[in-house]
Amino acid sequence: MRIMGILKQKKGNIPIWGWIIFGMIPLFFFCIYTYTDIRVTTEDGIAVWYAIFDEKSLGKYYMMLYPYRDGGYPSYDFFIYLIFAIWDFPLYIYEKIAKTGFSQNYVLLLYAKSICLLFLVLCANQIYKIVHKITNDKEKAWWGCFTFVFSVTVFQAVVIICGYDVISLFFTLCGIHAYLEEKDKKFILCFSCAIACKMFALWVFIPLLLLKYKRIWKVAAGFLAGVALMVLPKLYFMFYQKISGLKILSDKDSTLVSANAVKYISDYLWSSEAPIATIYIPWLFFFTFILWVWCWFNKKKLSDKMVIYICLIGMSIFMLTCYTHPQWMILIMPYIAILECSGWTNLPESLFCEVCMGAGHILWMVRNAPQCYSYNIINNMLHLEEGNREFWYTGIWLYISKLSNMVHISMDNIFLMFRSIFVASFILLLIYVYPREKQQESVAESKEVKRLFYLKAMVSMLVLGIPLLGAILRMMGLQ
Repeated sequence: MRIMGILKQKKGNIPIWGWIIFGMIPLFFFCIYTYTDIRVTTEDGIAVWYAIFDEKSLGKYYMMLYPYRDGGYPSYDFFIYLIFAIWDFPLYIYEKIAKTGFSQNYVLLLYAKSICLLFLVLCANQIYKIVHKITNDKEKAWWGCFTFVFSVTVFQAVVIICGYDVISLFFTLCGIHAYLEEKDKKFILCFSCAIACKMFALWVFIPLLLLKYKRIWKVAAGFLAGVALMVLPKLYFMFYQKISGLKILSDKDSTLVSANAVKYISDYLWSSEAPIATIYIPWLFFFTFILWVWCWFNKKKLSDKMVIYICLIGMSIFMLTCYTHPQWMILIMPYIAILECSGWTNLPESLFCEVCMGAGHILWMVRNAPQCYSYNIINNMLHLEEGNREFWYTGIWLYISKLSNMVHISMDNIFLMFRSIFVASFILLLIYVYPREKQQESVAESKEVKRLFYLKAMVSMLVLGIPLLGAILRMMGLQ
């Protein structure tokens, strides 16, 4: 009876048993999927301890190899590796005792991945605080957590791919909450951490900086403070390299501007593979300039909901006008969840467009990243057989290929259709969640909230089975 009583307790309007049942399904898939990035970054995090204890110098970090990997060098900024190092210290102890790498041990690999679950929970907690700050309504705050966690976008980024962009996202949300609370020092510090993890946080930080400060020197000082945690480690490693006479191991890497940042600037910002792209105008700079100028000249005190919408627009410009990786879509989801749950207006339309946007994005991403949705990520986790790259197309990509042959429509045109659905539903969603003044909530909508959110969560869970399509192909021996 005591257990039943606990299960019937509610967080907002959601019973504990609801959280458990809905959570068990994605947790199962989390245990059988993994993409290689999380494993490689974990290895680079463990390498911090090898630099400290084996090489006796942290300055050699970017000049050494992880001992249980044949190639590949750290290419992100150091702050993200520091976070991984703290989490993965037990794995370093294991490797020193066992004299072997952690990645072939299922339990240890699952532990390494679970850092993403930790930060997902922390992100949900920040969403609760922000929604509660805006609405002063605990029920809406809990629904904000629910619709964020049980969304197509989060399932793709955390459960299927296990992308660690959720770490940067947590610090970004902390910074936004501090901004709404008018805690300037915490706002700058949190965004400094977010930017040091991944520079994508700049697309949210700069508009907020321009909204808050109108004097150039204050904006400049805030910006420099915001990038400090990213720049200072770079300067340290550059200085160590200079005085030691040693060089980094890869000519493509740079300790001042990371290899990934260089590649992104050169290949992604100008790519015709962006959802919205033309050969004439780089839309990222076009729309970003408009947003920054508007924020700079805006003199009015914006509502908290409008501030969140500005964050959504800043990140949406990036997602719609640049070629991006699949897991990066999680960077827009908190703002959508917050705006959806700050008021029930247009809730059915918003949830419908959110699901279409997430599904359309996955199907569009299959074109250039088939390995993220194939048998490959099952084999990476469960080690069923030898192989990696040969399984990249053993999945939904092959089904789309067969569909193309059946209907005599080129695969490129089929993918363009998915791309169109993604962009159209994205733009519609931006329209539906726009915070209008004096929004009215009907009684009928309020009574249907639970049903709508549960239905959206169940439909969203269908995407979790996409990589299993590859397992079916493998069992049938088709590839």
